[in-house]
Formats: sequence, structure tokens, C-alpha cells
Amino acid sequence: MLNDIDGMYEFADENISPEQIKVDTIRIGYPIIDYCKESYHDFPTSDRKPCLSTIVLLLEINALINKECDKGNNYAPHDKDDYCIEIIKIEDNIANVFIGS
Repeated sequence: MLNDIDGMYEFADENISPEQIKVDTIRIGYPIIDYCKESYHDFPTSDRKPCLSTIVLLLEINALINKECDKGNNYAPHDKDDYCIEIIKIEDNIANVFIGS
């Protein structure tokens, strides 16, 4: 689940990336983007500092989704606690994030 911080730490400990992670942009659509206007949006990481580990990236995604939902950018019929990070694909320092509910 999106706000299961302990679960994120556990996942990161058990799934160490074989390659160095360096993400400076998070690309996300559902559930925080109005699909009538666009399909995804690119968000810079906090303070424009790159995420260099799995746990830092997961926490960054968590904070981004929570912040956007708190601003009213929740375009799905679910509460933010119903969301889960399903897939993260990293290419060219961009994390493409797919959220499920």
C-alpha cells in the first residue's frame, strides 16, 4: 500500500538493485493526473536532488502522491491509502511509475 513505510523499507532491503539508481524525475499519471487534460506529468525530485537508492525513490514517490492528493489532485474514486506502487521502470534518470488501487 502507498503509505506502508515499513513495507517499503522491507521491500528495498529484499530487492537491492543490481545497478546504481539515479532518478531526478518521476513520471506519473494515474491517479494524480486528470486524463482529460494529459496522460502523465513529469515531477522533479525534492530539492532537485537525485534518488540514489530504492528506498529513497519509494519514499519520494510516496511523498509526491500524498502531496498531490492533499492538493486535490486525486482523479480516481479511491482514497490515497487504497493505492499501491505496482511498477517502476527507470530509463534515462526518469522513473515511470504505475499505480494500482
